[in-house]
Amino acid sequence: MSTSSESFCQRLDLGPNDRRRRLQLMGLTESIWPKSQILSVYVKKYEQEILDDFEAQLRDFKQIYHAVIPRFRLDEMHALIEKQIRNLGHEIHTEEYFEERLRLGSAYGKAELPAFVCNYLFHLLSNCLLASLNNHQQQDLDAVAERLLCLDLSLALEVIALMERRSRKERSSDRKTPIESDNAALYPLPKVEKGYVLTVLEQVLSPDTQNLSPMSVVVAEVDRLAIINQTHGQAIGDEVLRRVSVRMRSALRDEDTVGRYGGDDFLILLRDAPLDMARDVAERLRRRVAAEPIRLRDQQIHPTITVGVVQAGSSEGAELLFRRARSALEAAIEAGRNCVRCS
Repeated sequence: MSTSSESFCQRLDLGPNDRRRRLQLMGLTESIWPKSQILSVYVKKYEQEILDDFEAQLRDFKQIYHAVIPRFRLDEMHALIEKQIRNLGHEIHTEEYFEERLRLGSAYGKAELPAFVCNYLFHLLSNCLLASLNNHQQQDLDAVAERLLCLDLSLALEVIALMERRSRKERSSDRKTPIESDNAALYPLPKVEKGYVLTVLEQVLSPDTQNLSPMSVVVAEVDRLAIINQTHGQAIGDEVLRRVSVRMRSALRDEDTVGRYGGDDFLILLRDAPLDMARDVAERLRRRVAAEPIRLRDQQIHPTITVGVVQAGSSEGAELLFRRARSALEAAIEAGRNCVRCS
């Protein structure tokens, strides 16, 4: 369990390799780092111009403005955006940079801003920054500016989800009896048929839902469960499956939908999760499952999972989305198992 002394990076398992992977996924490779430093200097020089443009455009968009202002005073919003752009791009590979961006993202979570409002605010800030770069003939920094703000958005959404998950768990624990609290993790995830999986996908793939926020699908397979059953017996295999279920559930948010279908496969629906975030969640699942062996009687079994990840496309049907997720899983299996592949 996380404690208050833990950093956001620790709570979200963002170690050195995870941070580097996140930067690579955003196109912020080492070759780009010098440009990010140049952008950082530029932003400090034109900070006030960008802030003024942001506030003017925010006032013009009445719907978003009225969603923001009850939760932030205008001076608070100004201070938050000012902090966000002040060190934008400065030493992006460091833990300190990630921690600062996550801490800033937590301000949106504390204000309980809806995800689509956060998306719009980051989009608006990106537009203002790009307009400033264009005005001062610095268009060569456009790409790195967009990528840095996409990184900021992904980190903000992730820390907001962490805060929401904690809040829900606190409320839920208040309602549970001691027996329910102690035994909630003893039950495996429900097994469903493929037809039910497609029905659930259809329900969450409505145009309204997809327009508001991104959604990703994760398909995971417990590696070599059939061999475990043959070697150690069906009872041991069932217990391995149950414990893997518990480990996976513990690594997810309360709002994530997860179920088991087939003998050894799991389907997870991640709302408010673009592909890069979903990949990080999948890696966290994989690490959580493999973190320690399962000890049963005199047996010691080292469980692993193989994972495929896709983001739902605009107007994409459930059957196609499920097929793409399965293809990503098959690519991960072909790559040697115990890994994650995106499609």
